[in-house]
Amino acid sequence: MRSLGLEMLAGPLPGIYDPTGPRKLLFAFFAVMAETERENICESTLEGSTPRPARASTAAGPPVITDDMLHTVLRRRASGESSSRSTPT
Repeated sequence: MRSLGLEMLAGPLPGIYDPTGPRKLLFAFFAVMAETERENICESTLEGSTPRPARASTAAGPPVITDDMLHTVLRRRASGESSSRSTPT
């Protein structure tokens, strides 16, 4: 059977921790924290890979063309008017 251990290379508690000794609770805590961080990274990665149109856009402003504007343009086009503004030269 293999022996497991946790080695903290940096941070406030550097050192090697044995999961079977008196530090068993500390080892379990670190294992849970590592698993939680891994899940957060996976969720963030999957969220970032969602195509843009499927995600809700909170930065979107009002539409550029409203329904009233669209109906006006279609009515003018049907009557033969130009739907674009022309400026005199």
